[in-house]
Amino acid sequence: MTAPLAARVVLLTGPIAAGKSTVAARLTERLVAAGRSVACTDHDDVARLGHVPGGLTEEHWDRAHVTQGVLVGALLAEPFDVVVVHGPVYSPEETAAVLAHVPPGAGVRRVLLTCPLGTAGDRVTGDPERGVSRELDFLRRTHERFWALRPGIVADLVVDTGRSDVDAVCAQVEALLRSDRPPAPGAPGVGSP
Repeated sequence: MTAPLAARVVLLTGPIAAGKSTVAARLTERLVAAGRSVACTDHDDVARLGHVPGGLTEEHWDRAHVTQGVLVGALLAEPFDVVVVHGPVYSPEETAAVLAHVPPGAGVRRVLLTCPLGTAGDRVTGDPERGVSRELDFLRRTHERFWALRPGIVADLVVDTGRSDVDAVCAQVEALLRSDRPPAPGAPGVGSP
């Protein structure tokens, strides 16, 4: 039997190509290998559930935070040990939407993954799975938005993925899940996001 965790929700955020999806996938693998049941939800996948004439707009991507929050709440009602949530969750409003349905006592750990723009550029240009995020002007604009909002992003752990490999990051997140230290201010049950 595995020991209980201090937190059930991991929120991974950061700019494009900081490694959110990579860390989420590897963290899920590691937790399952350790005997945990895990649900993993990606903001981009949630946004892409919608199909509208002319394609998704920025408003659709923004509203996906609300939908992802409902999904997180539903997953927490299931017998999963951990729910891994990843995506561009920067502002207090985005954070509140994604965490709106987390019940008191579930425990949330926020992990902020960062990387320099140059590192992100190298990562996206070599990734054939990427769409608009491969466009360097789009990438630059999204990184500028992230870094402008960075001072207000609450995190329990901040990692520069340009300096750490994925397993090292996952080990830090796993330790954070076991830690009984208080979560960052603004987590559900701790104050407003």
